[in-house]
Amino acid sequence: MEGFEWAANNLDVGTPHELQGRGVNVFFAPQIAPETRVVDLADGRVTQFADGQDRPTQGYYADYDGLVRHCRKEGIPLSETGGQVSVLPSGTGEAGDPLAHGEALPPNSGAPDAEPMGDQPEPDPAGARGGDTGPAEQVGKGTGAEKGDQRREYRGSEPQTRGGKAGGISGKGGHRSGSRSNASQ
Repeated sequence: MEGFEWAANNLDVGTPHELQGRGVNVFFAPQIAPETRVVDLADGRVTQFADGQDRPTQGYYADYDGLVRHCRKEGIPLSETGGQVSVLPSGTGEAGDPLAHGEALPPNSGAPDAEPMGDQPEPDPAGARGGDTGPAEQVGKGTGAEKGDQRREYRGSEPQTRGGKAGGISGKGGHRSGSRSNASQ
């Protein structure tokens, strides 16, 4: 049928009336609702006509949202890229519906459920559960002056790498590496 080629080749319908019978609102040009996203059923282009804008004089246009709902119901993996809708090959169905946009999907039937995040009643300072090690504490001044992970061990006998104005732990002798060279004396 002329002006209906894309729909006939991709949606397994023969006429606009058959598509309407499946619950998709089909507009017959030029009677296309203003400010409604529609799909040109001749070539799959997505468009929207403003109120008062000239409409085509012939052709068939499906309501975009209705077409998306129909394809989900029928298991047709419809996607839109750059203002063009297309039907993906049937082998890509495992990846899910690209137009779902976070809507509820069927429950996962194969993988075991993971433990929900955030259900730990107390911090885990030792990091035994790999979770929160508790609130960080400010040590000294500056943006990088934070106590950090409590799992680190402090060895008082070894020089530390952070010192100086940042307010961290000073190294042996209270000087940063290289600050007591012969040139500065």
